[in-house]
Amino acid sequence: MKTNNILLILAIFGSASFSNAQDKIHTTAKLPEDSIIWPLNETNTTIEIECTFLSETSLLRVTQGNWEKTEKLIIYDVTKVIRGSYSHKQIVFVCNERWPTKESGIMLKALVWPFRKGTKTFYLKKDGDCRTEDYFNITAYSK
Repeated sequence: MKTNNILLILAIFGSASFSNAQDKIHTTAKLPEDSIIWPLNETNTTIEIECTFLSETSLLRVTQGNWEKTEKLIIYDVTKVIRGSYSHKQIVFVCNERWPTKESGIMLKALVWPFRKGTKTFYLKKDGDCRTEDYFNITAYSK
């Protein structure tokens, strides 16, 4: 009887862990070092796509000393491929935002977060290191 209860508990926890493993985030592109590009790099790439903002989700927030780092998942719908070929319906990438904590006393002028509502043009290069699917490096973006 005890063995059946233990097996039932293991089955329940095992299936719960398995369902969480399926909730993976699948990105289609990446920013250099997952950070905002300042200043914007080259725009004469082989792939240029026009996109409409869909969502921004905070994935992780970590405080280290006087700084708080937030990892955000950014999703845009692809509305038009202007140049080259892009096989995905969306461009999905991670971007880190770093900001001083309130307690630190560090005063910085807030820069405009570039990934907000509206449309944006992304300039991409295919990532040659990813051989199993189409994956891209974002080299620049503009309004």
